[in-house]
Amino acid sequence: MQDVEPGPAPAHFRFRRVLRADFPLLASWLSRPHVRRWWNHETEPEAVARDFGDAADGLEPSEDLLALRDGTPVGLVQRSRLADYPEYLAEFEEFIEVPAESVTIDYLVGDPGLVGRGVGTAMIRAVVADTWAARARTPAIVVAVAAGNIASWRVLERVGFTRVGEGAMEPDNPVDPPLHYLYRLDRPVDAQPSPTAAHDTTPRPRPDRHTGDGSISPERDTHDVYPAACPPPVGHV
Repeated sequence: MQDVEPGPAPAHFRFRRVLRADFPLLASWLSRPHVRRWWNHETEPEAVARDFGDAADGLEPSEDLLALRDGTPVGLVQRSRLADYPEYLAEFEEFIEVPAESVTIDYLVGDPGLVGRGVGTAMIRAVVADTWAARARTPAIVVAVAAGNIASWRVLERVGFTRVGEGAMEPDNPVDPPLHYLYRLDRPVDAQPSPTAAHDTTPRPRPDRHTGDGSISPERDTHDVYPAACPPPVGHV
């Protein structure tokens, strides 16, 4: 019998809260052309501190999560409960039904060498699983994506999100038209919340929107590890 060379072990993702010490890394990612095109974010130290500082300090209900792939930082996921940002929630509700306690996410892969290699899909799949485990009351994740950001909404579709609407929303980059596609993923019936799942319900101002939106609860500074090759919670890859 011929020996078969074993393939590489599946990568694992871990999420932790962004710290102020991570701001130079965020600035470098935000300056990369593939990120800057859609996020359109200032990269000066004071601008990064202004926009990410409150979440890093636990002063916002939103979460800025550093995504670690086998221990190496590869991306950022923002996650927030839409009810904490009424103006942004109203933008969604103009076009689609948003279940109470729904969250939204935004995301980026920082290294251009990892783009197009399945890392973004694995990262989103992992943060979806983390959301169901960490947020017991969350029934759905909804995301608004600029229609022209094809790579971003295709990642959502591979993870199992369904396009449920579209509408005109203010783009993050003024060069883009206002058309956004709206995606939704419902909690699967077998998803079990973590025993320590908690929510901060303090109202805060609207977060940034890029591919979607997002953040975490200030109480949760640690996040479980999920295999990058795990099956999607629902739908298709």
